Amino acid sequence: MCWGDGLLGQLGDGAYASAPIPRYVRGITTAIGISAGGSHSCALLANRRIECWGYGFFGQLGDGRVANEPTPVAVRGT
Repeated sequence: MCWGDGLLGQLGDGAYASAPIPRYVRGITTAIGISAGGSHSCALLANRRIECWGYGFFGQLGDGRVANEPTPVAVRGT
């Protein structure tokens, strides 16, 4: 779950809006680890794949694009 500033999609719920209460990250149900940057987050899933969401202008989401993503995207090579 994520909450707070979401204007860059960093809550992972599919919206570009902030939320003062926790929201479920869309599609993430088996996270075993989390990492968060200033405006993006990543989850290590039980199947060892990594998915990231939020601000991606510098490629920090790991999917090969330079774009924001309000829902989790798979990191290439995981």
